[in-house]
Amino acid sequence: MKRLARRAAAAVSRKQAYASTSSVALVIGMFFGAQIVGAFLFGLVVLLVPGYSGLDGNALATRVTNDPWMYLLLMVLIQGVTLLMLRAALRYMNQTWKRIGVGRFQMGYVAYAAAGYGVVLVANTVILAVLQSVLTGVNFDQEQVLSISKTVTGPGLAAVFVALAILPPVVEELLMRGFLFTQLRQRWSFGVSAVIVSTLFGLAHITQARDELFWSGAIGFFVLSLVSCWLREKTKSLWPSIGMHMIQNGLAFYMLFIARIV
Repeated sequence: MKRLARRAAAAVSRKQAYASTSSVALVIGMFFGAQIVGAFLFGLVVLLVPGYSGLDGNALATRVTNDPWMYLLLMVLIQGVTLLMLRAALRYMNQTWKRIGVGRFQMGYVAYAAAGYGVVLVANTVILAVLQSVLTGVNFDQEQVLSISKTVTGPGLAAVFVALAILPPVVEELLMRGFLFTQLRQRWSFGVSAVIVSTLFGLAHITQARDELFWSGAIGFFVLSLVSCWLREKTKSLWPSIGMHMIQNGLAFYMLFIARIV
């Protein structure tokens, strides 16, 4: 009986390990797949938009960069496809949105989000200061390159705000701290799960600098993810991490688009 029990436990352990590994691969696939499918759908839509039909790839990219509403449409399509893929994955795994942290919102989550962002600011400042003193040959002063022009003004700013400060925090938290973190925690400890999720999240942003790797951004998003994972673990909800992510992206939006014109 003991031997059978050990074999059963080993089988369960192997199954959980496989599920964890496959979840990482699935999230990576959804990340890239949503961008490909979303961009394809966008390409079909722009055929119907005056002034866009007939543009080649480079001309289209330049046009979208300077058109906040078309940029918002592109982001809606990409993030929408991501959500559809995530919904399909949850249904396939017989899981629910509540299982990955989407529950009733509570006002106390606002305090968690604000406190969490304070921790992120302090941690980023300390970590980058240490790394700059040790890794003197690495440039940590890069500026994040966005796919939308920073010269946008007027009503178009509302489109940029939604595209940068609303959609990504919601969808990225659902995918990373919701789906992936929940899957990993079924097998691994909090520390291991948080590091895996945060490493992937940091790497997803490491190319967002011009002509070099965005080290400061990758580190910053790694730290943000660690704190987000802790909030998810502590509160059993995604709302605090979504709120904290919105605070960060909202402040970045203000500094990049609003502060220069006020």
